[in-house]
Amino acid sequence: MAAWNSGDATRIFAPFRAGGYLHQHLRHGFEGHNAFEKRHWETFTTYFKGSTRVEMVRGITAEVAIVDVDTEVRGLANMPPGVTVGRDGMLRTRLLQVFVKRNGEWWIEAYHNVDVKDRSEVLNQSLIHE
Repeated sequence: MAAWNSGDATRIFAPFRAGGYLHQHLRHGFEGHNAFEKRHWETFTTYFKGSTRVEMVRGITAEVAIVDVDTEVRGLANMPPGVTVGRDGMLRTRLLQVFVKRNGEWWIEAYHNVDVKDRSEVLNQSLIHE
């Protein structure tokens, strides 16, 4: 979280495995550490510039960890179309990460992050499509 709040993509994703996979908002997918880190440097210089993140880890096991995180990102710039920012100016996401412990170190194998829609927005969207 400290690395995110300082906008340091290199430090955030140091444990991301070379062949790991990232799925992000708007169906963007990236494979591999370098693509993953590059994408986050891009976001830290645009719509996540100056943002802060609050996260809560929900569950971890022994050698393989599934981490389910509710995130709240504050201080956002203009977001791309399709990403929902709440009325309070906060982007809420659900982040699911798969970690594997190798030689005593945790490595990110997969990372799936989607924005959480406000309940009223979901209801409005479902009415439009009915």
